[in-house]
Parts: sequence; C-alpha cells; structure tokens
Amino acid sequence: KDQYRVFHIRGGDTLDDIAMITEVLTRRVNNTEIGPLPDLYIIDGGKGQLAAAHKVLRSRNIEADIISIAKGEGRKRMEDVVYIPARKNHLALPRASAVFREIVRMRDEAHRFAVSSHRRWRKKENLKDRKA
Repeated sequence: KDQYRVFHIRGGDTLDDIAMITEVLTRRVNNTEIGPLPDLYIIDGGKGQLAAAHKVLRSRNIEADIISIAKGEGRKRMEDVVYIPARKNHLALPRASAVFREIVRMRDEAHRFAVSSHRRWRKKENLKDRKA
C-alpha cells in the first residue's frame, strides 16, 4: 500500500473516462521519480478504456502487459469481464479461478482507495470553504 498514488485530474471538468485514463497513465509513465513501471497494467473499464491505455503505452514504447476489467451484464458482482488488447471478445476466465478473483480483488481495492482518497480531499476542500 505504500506504493499507492493519487492523481488528481487536471484536464478540466469533464467526466470522460477515456480522457482521464489517458491523462493519469501518461503522467504515471512520464514520472520516473515514482518508481519503476509495473509489468502488468490493470485498467478499470471496457474496450475503450483499454484501447486508450494501450495507446499511451505504445506511444512511449513501453513493453508491458495490459488488461482491463469491466462490469458485466447488469453490473452484477462477479459478472465482470476481462479484456486484452487485439482481441474482439472478452477473455473467458472461470469465475471460480484464483486469477479472476485476484483481478476483481485488485480492482475493488483500487475503488476503495480512490473513494476514500476522494472523500478525504472533499472534506478538506469543504473545511477550506467554511474558513473563507
């Protein structure tokens, strides 16, 4: 957990997932002070988010594996699907497999961390607004 990082979106007030993933991943791979780049990138999202992230890595000649995990039909728990680049359909991983469960666990942990970080940031912003 000491390697977790928070990247605040600088690219305007848009809610464009693809633009945000592009911005964050670009900033991450350009900042060598953070530490070594990972061997595997796990993107939260579907084919569009995966394509955007893959494009960032390719544009910088970064040879690393990349996958994405997206909510499945009806956004039900454990109905998630995993995508890999250059493949039209999702990767058929058995729901009971240790690999699938670990990918879901990592995505859920990233969500937990992001939500708690955002709440802390909002609380701090609200306190600033009250003092002004």
